[in-house]
This record gives sequence, C-alpha cells and structure tokens, in this order.
Amino acid sequence: MSFFERQEKARRNTKLLVFLFALAVIGVLLAINGVTFLIMIKYTAKTPWGPSTSFPITPFIWVTGITLIIMSVSGYLRWKKFGGSGENIALYLGGQRVSPQTNDPQEKKLMNVVEEMAIAATIPVPPVFILKHENGINAFAAGTTIGNSVIAVTQGAIDMLSRDELQGVVAHEFSHIFHGDCRLNLKLLGYLAGIATIGTIGLQIMRSLSYRSHRSRRQKGGGQVFWVGLSLFIIGSVGVVIARLIRAAVCRQREYLADASAIQFTRFPEGLAGALAKIKFYSNGSFIQSHKAEEVSHMFFSSAFRQSLMATHPPLDRRIALIDKRFLNKDFVQQRSPQPLKAPKTKPNENLSVKSIFKSLGLPQEHTIFAAATTLQELSNPLLESARNENKAPFVALSLLVSPNPQVQKEQISLLCETFHCSKEELQQYVQEAQNLPASKRLALVMLSISALKQKPESQRKLFLTAIQALIEWDGHLDLFEATLLLTYEHYLKKPEKKEYNPSETLIKKTQEVRTVLSALADYGHSDPQQASMAFKRAYKEAIGQISNKLTQNDYTGRTFIHALKQLQNLKPLEMKKLVQSCLTCIEHDGQTSPKELEMFKAICLTLEIPS
Repeated sequence: MSFFERQEKARRNTKLLVFLFALAVIGVLLAINGVTFLIMIKYTAKTPWGPSTSFPITPFIWVTGITLIIMSVSGYLRWKKFGGSGENIALYLGGQRVSPQTNDPQEKKLMNVVEEMAIAATIPVPPVFILKHENGINAFAAGTTIGNSVIAVTQGAIDMLSRDELQGVVAHEFSHIFHGDCRLNLKLLGYLAGIATIGTIGLQIMRSLSYRSHRSRRQKGGGQVFWVGLSLFIIGSVGVVIARLIRAAVCRQREYLADASAIQFTRFPEGLAGALAKIKFYSNGSFIQSHKAEEVSHMFFSSAFRQSLMATHPPLDRRIALIDKRFLNKDFVQQRSPQPLKAPKTKPNENLSVKSIFKSLGLPQEHTIFAAATTLQELSNPLLESARNENKAPFVALSLLVSPNPQVQKEQISLLCETFHCSKEELQQYVQEAQNLPASKRLALVMLSISALKQKPESQRKLFLTAIQALIEWDGHLDLFEATLLLTYEHYLKKPEKKEYNPSETLIKKTQEVRTVLSALADYGHSDPQQASMAFKRAYKEAIGQISNKLTQNDYTGRTFIHALKQLQNLKPLEMKKLVQSCLTCIEHDGQTSPKELEMFKAICLTLEIPS
C-alpha cells in the first residue's frame, strides 16, 4: 500500500468514525427524548394528546435542538482549546520543549533520532517535547498536518531505552504523522467531549441538589429535577462507553499498522520489539500519571492505563509476538546489548528508478535514514548549530539563495546585514559554506531552519519571507528551485490554511496548473528542447489522460509556477498520487535521475507535505 493509498484509507476511516459517532449521538438523543416523554406522561396534569389532539412534537424538537447545540459547542470548544496543534496538547500534558542545541546527552540522543527521521523523510523537523514527570515508557505524536505536528516522549522512555529502541518508538510515531492518524486523533477528542458533556450536566444537577435537604427537594420539585439529572448522567455515561468502544476499535488497528511501518522505516525490528519488551517487564510499564492523559490516551505509543475492554492499544504480548517472539523472554531482553547505528547492508543505486522513488514516499528507507545521520555528522558544526538556532537560522536559510556572482553577492550581503543587523563576516562565512554543499545537505539545512524559524514571532517571519523573496527576484529572473524554496518557506512559516478536500475535484479540473508544473519540470531537467517536449507529453498524458503541448519558457514564470503548485496542494490523496507519478515520469524520461532533479522533486514534495 502506497503513501497515498494509506492517506486515502485514513480519510475513509475518518468518514466511518464520523458515521459511528453519529449513531452514538442519535442513540443519546433518542434516550433523552425518551426521558422527556416519560416526564410528560408522569408530571402533566392530563394526557398531552388524545383522539382529538395530535402528538405534541414541539417539546421533542426543542430538546433535540438544545442537546445538539450543547454537544456541538462542547466538542468545538475542546477542539479550539488545542487549536488543532500538537504543541498545545504536549503543553497541556506538562511537556517541556527540548532545545535542538541541548547539551544534555539523553536529550541530544532523542533530538538526533528525530532529526534523522525528519531529514530522511524530507519534512521539517517537528518540535520535540519531554514529559519530565512521567516515569513510564511512552510517547505520542500530535497535530493536524505534517507542518504542525510534534513528537513527545516521557522521561522514562529516554532513561530506559537504548538508541535503537528509541528510534523504533520515534519511527512508530512518525508513521502516525505520515498516515494522517494525528488529525483523526484530534477529532476523536472533540467527539468524545461532546457526548461526555451530557453526563457531566446530569452529574452537576445531582451534585447541586445534594446540598439541599430531602424536605426542600420535595417541596420545590427538586426530586423531579434530581431524577432528570440522574437520567442525563446515565445516558451520557452509556454514550461515553459506546464512544470509547468505537475509539478503541479504530485505534487498535492503527497501532498494528504503525508498528509495521516503523519496522519498514528502520529495517531493524529488534529496536521496536525491545522497546515494547521493556514496557512489558519494567515496573512502571507505559503508565501515565497525569489525570489529564485519559482523554488523549489513544494518542500514546502504548496503553497509558491498564488494559481493558475499552483499551485503545492491542495487548503488548501480541504486538511483541508479531515482531519477534524472542522478546517475550525476560532473560533474553536483559542480556541483549544495544545496537549501534550501522550502515545499510545494500547501498542504493544512485540512478534511482521512478518505481523505487515512488515506493519510498511516506516510507523512509534504511539507507535514507543512515544517509540523514551521515549528513548531520558531516555538516560543519557552526553551520549545523546555526540552522538549529532561531536567531541564526534566517542567515543560514538566506545564504542558500545568495548569488554566486561576487559583485551581486556583495550587494546582497550588505542589504541583509543592514536588514537583520548581523555581522558581515559571519554571513559571508555561511554563504561560503552553504554554496559548496551538495543537494542533499542543502535540503537538510532547509528542514532544520524551518523548525527554528517557526519559533520566531510572526513579524520576524514576515521580514524573513520578504528578504528571501527579494533575494530570489534580485536579477529579475526566478529560478525554479528558488521558487520552490520560497513556496516551501511560505507554506510552513505563514499561518496554516485549513485543508479542504473537494470530492469532486480532479486533475482534469486543474489542467492549466498541471501543464505549468510539468512544463517547468521538463525544462528544468532536460537541456534539449525536443527531449523536454517529449518528457512533458508523456507525463501530461499520465496525469490527465490527454495529449497537450508543453508551454514555452516564455509562457510561464517562477510566480506562475508557485501559483500552480499552491492550487495543487489540496488535491485528494489519490489525485495527488497521479500528480506525483507524472512528475517522476517527466524527470526520468531520459532514463536517468540526476541529483539536481531529485533535489527538485523532493523540494516539490516538501511543499505538498509528502514525505519523500
């Protein structure tokens, strides 16, 4: 199953989840209306309807409407509380953000693992949090998109897990991000909160009446109100139980998929199996002490509470057995030695095929993770640390786009120093180092710098985007790769726009945008105009199913290319699959994929939030 098919499956699961929760809500509404019906019979002086009168439907309409409003508002407020952001959830649970420049050995180990995984997948490095007061071995990923997701790990996991075991846990959480599970998890919070509100209201009614005397309740009708409160409490509680059963059924299957994906990422099943085994044999297990953890328990790597019928995770023994049964033996686990990071057994072919590149989307390969670790080791320490630093990251990012022409470079550096009040010597050093980097290391700096730049205030992010646009348009010509980088920084640093998938929208309705992107890509990778034209026609037919002529280089600009990519960012997963396949077909038309073309393709994927 490809990345896009997993994304499509996540969308279908969301629809199924909405349907099941809708049934639960209907059940709650029917029960509340049943209570209303009994109250009308018991406490109305005369039968509210008879042979000559119609059934009074108005009270039931009011009860249904008010109940729906209460549930909807409650669910929305819960969603709004977290703002659709993984960072808000991490802070809600008491998480402390880890600085990418930390000197703590354990925190540095965690940051290196997360950075390697992000760079291997060509996505911005997500913020990392530690739950300092939690001694159980656990972790979670949260967020609505790749761009706003975070990774959180308990102190117990950092203290107890070796590097390869921690890598298995982090790979598991990354798979949740890639598969779209994190967005589904946040929706679950809202759905559960809405249903639970009914029971909470009933409980509050009973508590408020408990302060009155029995005599007072009798005289003032408190008894009737008490029974209404009790009914609401029971209905709400049953609704919550049903909702949690639905949540458990959906979440368990996703955990199996995340385990399988983590093993595919690392090609080292012993790491993940070792982490699960330590949870099994460790006295604190994976338990979370915070009382706030219950509502987000479905997000964790392992069960935050004891297993039950409503457990959101499969039994540990079954998860371990599916990976490696040896880890069910406590002696084996205790005698096992941590495994150092090793080079992959087989080296990838430098001239990658379309099939192999497409297969790796959303599924970082063993060699890409090792290559990411090597990249972090080979980058000069000043450049690497500056890319991680929110104050110096703008200079590293801008240095990638400064002109190689000595005279133009001098003018650009002077302008940047004046704008950002930085040292000219320091910026020149960044430019000199950055411009000698190979393609893979340039993208690594982009992904590290995005993570750091997101910490800056909005006004400073806008200033940075203005500066990067000025550099790119300095000579009046917008290079295709530079245009893609501009769109990448805009996409991740501006306020995120809500993604809306239109079921009826297809590539057929975006023919001009597809034509622009493929024409630009064909010209970028083929110096021979005839080869570029043939590459375009082949790719366009694959995407649209029709024949068309390539746009000339005078027919499009970097700006129109950026606009076209923006219009294609919200395609449905299976339509996005066709677009990506056509881009790869265009690149490989001449039978080879150069590092320059691969870098360009990865940059496009970065703007589309496709791990590559």
